[in-house]
Amino acid sequence: MNRRQWPYLALTLLMLVLALSCGLGPSPKAQIPTPTFTKTPRPTFTPTPVATPTFTPIPFTPTPTPEPFTPTPTPSPTPSVPQTAVVSAAKANVRQGPGTVYPLIGQVSGGTQLEIRARNERGDWIKVCCVNGKEGWVATSLLSIPGEIALINVTHEIPPTPTPRPPTPTPIPAPTPTPAPAYRYMYVQGSMQQAPNCGTVYFKVKVVDAAGNPINGVVVELNWFNNWSYMSTGINVHGYYEPPGEVGFTPLGPEFYHPPSPFEFRIRLVADNTPNVRIGLTNAPPPGLQDLSDTVVIRFEDCSKAGQFTNITFKKVR
Repeated sequence: MNRRQWPYLALTLLMLVLALSCGLGPSPKAQIPTPTFTKTPRPTFTPTPVATPTFTPIPFTPTPTPEPFTPTPTPSPTPSVPQTAVVSAAKANVRQGPGTVYPLIGQVSGGTQLEIRARNERGDWIKVCCVNGKEGWVATSLLSIPGEIALINVTHEIPPTPTPRPPTPTPIPAPTPTPAPAYRYMYVQGSMQQAPNCGTVYFKVKVVDAAGNPINGVVVELNWFNNWSYMSTGINVHGYYEPPGEVGFTPLGPEFYHPPSPFEFRIRLVADNTPNVRIGLTNAPPPGLQDLSDTVVIRFEDCSKAGQFTNITFKKVR
């Protein structure tokens, strides 16, 4: 028995109980008929078919892209043609044409206002009015022009370029004669060589002609303190010999090799064509000497610094 039959069964039992109770009463007047239970047919559910919706595609309409906002351009003001110019330099030359080759008309000071008449094609010169009652040209770099130079009218009425006058020839100075040397012999600067030597302090002098050939018989003077010594170049006497054109001196004893203070030697030429002269130490120069050369001054400090002085060269110059 399923659940759906339970209500019908309960109702049948109830009616049966009622019928029995009525039959048991004291006077059976009338017999109540036994009700017949008729089962109510259950309605059958018939589903109503639902119509299947038909999909109708909606055509795609693209959303229009808004055009970007384009502002209305504001018209630029039309630049005006410059009418005046002010001299911006301290001074400016005004010329007859556009170039420094043209003659000057005059000169204007800084801050002067000039009327613009035209410009040249390159725009580097401006035609102005007026200086000394005349129109003239001023370099653009010397002017302050409020506006576009390109808007200034170009003029082709430009004076012809003047032919420059030939420059005045510079007079050629007459050659100054070279003065003759004051001496017959001159010391060759930088010829001397020096080196330390405490064995013997000595001086070596050489005399040559213009071609560098040695000259004999030239007397060399060596002086220090109140001492003088003389010797001819190329001397060869009494067993004493010097190479051609040379002479040597060893004037100091060992006790003077380390003097307490520096002192000077002086060397010069005093005679020529005088061979084989050899005069030792003397306290005064002999008479009749000549100044045949300039004097070489040599500072002596100590033999350990410089004790030999060689190649002291004099050259014959006249």
